[in-house]
Amino acid sequence: MSPTTDTWVKLQALAAEANSIKIAEQLNIPGRLDRLSVDLGRIYVDLSKHAVTEEILRLLLNLAEESGVLDHAREMISGAPINVSENRPVLHTGLRHPAPHLPDEFIEHVKEERAKLDSLSHRIRNGTWTGITGEPITDVINIGIGGSDL
Repeated sequence: MSPTTDTWVKLQALAAEANSIKIAEQLNIPGRLDRLSVDLGRIYVDLSKHAVTEEILRLLLNLAEESGVLDHAREMISGAPINVSENRPVLHTGLRHPAPHLPDEFIEHVKEERAKLDSLSHRIRNGTWTGITGEPITDVINIGIGGSDL
């Protein structure tokens, strides 16, 4: 993203002014909560209590659109092969979401991986998964290696 686009330059100017935004005054703006919050089901996002104006939010969304971030996110959740090093989709998004957005060929794979995760977590919680000493596993360290494999 070029830091010389109109949107970027406008955001830089607004960022310099953001420290002077008084949240208490912003909270008195009628409809601010409605316009700067969204309920996404299990996630509630409330920007009304942050040093963000509607103009800043609009410009940030414009920047995301102009820079291709939104297109990239759409590709990611659609199952498009955006992992260029492995030439395949990044399917981990299916594990974090009910997965109806994925192509049919991936949904079954996601269900299988979720079932494995459910089984493993159940065994850890009820103490039936034991280590080399025969004692139940109580702590798990996950070392991510990157990539897009489930």
